[in-house]
Amino acid sequence: MDGDNSTLLENIKSRADDFLVKNYYLTVLVKNLDTLHEYAIDEVHSSEDEISRISVEDPLENATSTCMMHTSGFGHATTGVRCKTSRNLPEECFCWDGLCKHPFLPFYSLVNKLLKQKEDLRANHPGYFSWDIDNNGIKINSTFHLVNERFLFPLELFVESFGYILGSKRDVARLKYSIIQFEPSDPYSLREQIQPTGPNVFDLQPMPGVFCPRSSIHPPRVFPEFPNQFSVEIETIEKNADKVFYSQHRYDLRHKLVSMRFSPQPHSSPSIFLTTLSLAPHLLPQTYNIIHDFNTGLQFTVSDWAGNCSVQPISLGFGDAAILEKKSVRIKLAKELLDVSPQKFVYSGKRFIRGILADVWSAEKLGEDQSGPYSTIELFFSDSDYNVQVGDYNELKNVPLGMVTYHAEDRNAPHFSSEIMSHYFQFSSAQSRWKDFDISRCISPQDRLFLKVTLQVNYRKLVQHGLPVTQDSIRTCLASEAGISPLRVIDIFLSTSAGSSSVDVWFVLLQRPEMSRRKGDQHLNIKGEPTLKNAFMRLVEKFANPRQMKLYFGEKKNMLVTSIGGSLENVHKDDHMSSRSQSHYFLKDSYTAGSMASLGFSMAILGLLVGLLVGFILWKRQLGLPFYSIGWDQAPLLGGHLADLPVNNQSCRRQQPTPSFHGTTNSYQSDEDRY
Repeated sequence: MDGDNSTLLENIKSRADDFLVKNYYLTVLVKNLDTLHEYAIDEVHSSEDEISRISVEDPLENATSTCMMHTSGFGHATTGVRCKTSRNLPEECFCWDGLCKHPFLPFYSLVNKLLKQKEDLRANHPGYFSWDIDNNGIKINSTFHLVNERFLFPLELFVESFGYILGSKRDVARLKYSIIQFEPSDPYSLREQIQPTGPNVFDLQPMPGVFCPRSSIHPPRVFPEFPNQFSVEIETIEKNADKVFYSQHRYDLRHKLVSMRFSPQPHSSPSIFLTTLSLAPHLLPQTYNIIHDFNTGLQFTVSDWAGNCSVQPISLGFGDAAILEKKSVRIKLAKELLDVSPQKFVYSGKRFIRGILADVWSAEKLGEDQSGPYSTIELFFSDSDYNVQVGDYNELKNVPLGMVTYHAEDRNAPHFSSEIMSHYFQFSSAQSRWKDFDISRCISPQDRLFLKVTLQVNYRKLVQHGLPVTQDSIRTCLASEAGISPLRVIDIFLSTSAGSSSVDVWFVLLQRPEMSRRKGDQHLNIKGEPTLKNAFMRLVEKFANPRQMKLYFGEKKNMLVTSIGGSLENVHKDDHMSSRSQSHYFLKDSYTAGSMASLGFSMAILGLLVGLLVGFILWKRQLGLPFYSIGWDQAPLLGGHLADLPVNNQSCRRQQPTPSFHGTTNSYQSDEDRY
């Protein structure tokens, strides 16, 4: 046996690298022999990927400290909701606020030091070996167990070295390792253990919600740009409250309009794009469409349930308004909607959102002091390799997919107290439809004019970019001519006649909205607008003579059209196109050759069917079939195979046709003749 052990020992010494497991999952109970403090540490190491993850739970503070690093010593460490990057890992893994509560040197580092002195490996008992070294300022006494004559599993280790090597503030530190679990594993399984939330383990991403500053070693990344014109559907999930909300957000910087549609709920803050709202308590739990018109400085609160509307100055509580001098407001740029400046966001790696690979950008929002509330924000943009369909034909890259906001009591909190996830659906940078900014409910039905003006242009040429886009562009031009907000021009309809080279534009002009102020409203300066009468007189003056208008259809897509002089008419409501139909009704100016051929073929088929039906009816009449009467008071029926059957036990007898007119008879009869 001694010879066999000696041979085995020499074999292990010569091939020590093959007997020591390099890819493993380890749980070890560490005892600080100086303070007698005990704590359990989990270590995951992949030698092939050269990355490690070690973590410890502090039961006194109810916090988890984690360290993710490359074997070169670069990585990041987290404790609670805090994170730091460092090049001096693992020595600084568990050192925070000047304290190093959990000294530890990873097992793979101890193994590398043991492998430098293979000759110190000794056999104690069959299957058990001791391996002791004492040089270069570190002393290690270790015990291993040979498993399946292939692997050396650690059982116990004593480590003594300088304090800074073991992650301690003491000059010399002494630690005892008692192995609780040691499990070899493959690199692929270990990657999921090391990086459970990211697709690329080599990014060493922090846990979701934890903001970690980037160091100069990371390549610079440019924060994506937000379009200043967008529409988006939003699903908001308050995970701690088990609540789900939905909202819509339309943003039009060009026309200075914002629409926010949501249903406020008690004890909740509805989310809009890039932020959350703190609403006034007077809003009831029903669907509202909040419309901000920065052309006039007015806010329209339209209730979809009650159908009513209130008008006040724009409130600063919705996050889309920036105050200027003299109490006036302006619309913010899209990037200004963030609670944190875009320059403070750092790239945090990649993550799958709704099955879509996304770039993650994170930032932190500090309280006024160290003990104040602390929150972090994560924004998700689709990966550059993904093309996201927007509308029918357009495709966009780096589309916003969602945002998560994490809240904690303070920056030193052991964990986040709440999490709000917002998913962004159907994000589009196309111009929003004007129906999303409809304020007609805010104006009395009597305070509007039904107008018509004629443009000297071919219908097909006018609508070549699409009917909705053309209507929106005409609305903007008419509002500009009248000197009013585009929200006061509604119900645009186009019509023309066959062979005509002109188009009639039907529209409705609304009265100037009247404000319904509430106590406590901020009194900002409101831009004056002409009344309905003054706006109409202005249009009459402008269209008294032929006038050119520039229609805008998008980038580098403009068209000049001319109105017919004196064509502006004030039409009666019942004769106006908007009173006939709520749909986009218009007449085409001509028929194509294909449409005429189809019409002729359809008429021929219809005529053939009608002819067959008439021929069948005449054929039936020519048969001359007799008819019968069922009972004494039944209407005559055509004869058939059921005509001879008795009905209700009544006999059926042949009836002679009764003439419709009887000849004259002698009415003078005696009583004898009668009876």
